[in-house]
Amino acid sequence: MIIIITDHHLPCATLPNAHAIVNPHLKNCKFRSKCLSGSGVAFYLMLALRKVLIQNNWFKIKKIKIPKLAEFLDLVALGTISDCVPLDLNNRILVYQGLKRIRSKKCRTGIQILIDVLKLDISVLSTEDISFYLSPIINVAGRLKNMSIGVSLLLTDSIEHAFTIVKKLFFLNKKRKLISHFTEEQAIKTCKHEAKLNKQNISGFVLYDKNWHEGISGIVAARIREHFYCTTVVFAKTKNNLLKGSVRSIAEINIRNLLYELNKLHPKLIISFGGHKTAAGLVIKYCNLDAFKKIFLKLVKSKLIGMSLKKILWSDGELYPHECSLKTAKLILLSAPWGNQFPYPIFDGKFYVLKQHIIGKCHLKIQIKSIFGGPILNGILFNCDLSIWPNKKIDMALIAYKLNIHKYESYYSLQLIIIHLLPL
Repeated sequence: MIIIITDHHLPCATLPNAHAIVNPHLKNCKFRSKCLSGSGVAFYLMLALRKVLIQNNWFKIKKIKIPKLAEFLDLVALGTISDCVPLDLNNRILVYQGLKRIRSKKCRTGIQILIDVLKLDISVLSTEDISFYLSPIINVAGRLKNMSIGVSLLLTDSIEHAFTIVKKLFFLNKKRKLISHFTEEQAIKTCKHEAKLNKQNISGFVLYDKNWHEGISGIVAARIREHFYCTTVVFAKTKNNLLKGSVRSIAEINIRNLLYELNKLHPKLIISFGGHKTAAGLVIKYCNLDAFKKIFLKLVKSKLIGMSLKKILWSDGELYPHECSLKTAKLILLSAPWGNQFPYPIFDGKFYVLKQHIIGKCHLKIQIKSIFGGPILNGILFNCDLSIWPNKKIDMALIAYKLNIHKYESYYSLQLIIIHLLPL
């Protein structure tokens, strides 16, 4: 059987036995853009294949119409954004063209139906809409049940079938949220307990519970990393008494290289691993959990010697009251795509807090006004700390935020997506 592997992860020293491996990270690869997602690699492979088939008159001989691969750029954009790869020049072009196709409804039927059901405005669909709404729902079946459900949504041409699949995915996503919330609460409680026991600064966490679902370990690892700003591994039990782990790392640690180093030092500790600079996966035996935790955390700690671990939030500065407007939000939208290493602009400023209340269990909705005047603005802080908010005693705050276009029915308004809220 002829085997061709397409990949975009950092390769190990020993490569799989295949007839061809297409990966921009291979030493002999001259492709300039090294940040392609898996969908990007597959797209360029198909471009090259089409070129060879045209040169060999294959389409003429078979009497087949030459495919227009630009028609698949919606999938390339979806894959590139969902995998959070860096948006270098090449990826920005791919995502921009893919977004254009989606916004003009020249995309998969399933993508269009999902956007409609989510009540998103397809004409101004952003990379953040894909990251926060579309991707989690398409991916949820692979996390909890069977990845083919999400894939079938991208393959179907039937509107009715697409609606049926979306309904299934929404049900699974609701279930996933409940599991994630429960697991995250447990994990944070464990981390706080470990932080109390360890009076020194925590360099990382290795977490495991026999009841945790392997499909949400990556989500929980990412949340713990953000909450405590440290490298986190979350393990879940699989078949044959093995543990499957998801790792999410801070900027100061190249997690794939660290796992490679650990595997070199202790070759029998890890069964398999792979990944990127900030995210990786691995498999170990259950009996090796304690040894792995001890060695892993020691190695992480050694890499952080002399570093001051502080999560830095970069801002593009303050906006004048008249600049904090729907017009500015539209200008930012037109400058898209935004994403990993090409971040959406964040602004900051001091605001009076006029109204505040919780919606959807843990999201803080507030009305604010700049201390320099201007209009009353609506803002939302997702997953706020309920031990702090709402607090009627707080009437002024330093706020870091993104400008967002909110649509209700046919009415567009400005909404501030709050990234950080510091009471003054």
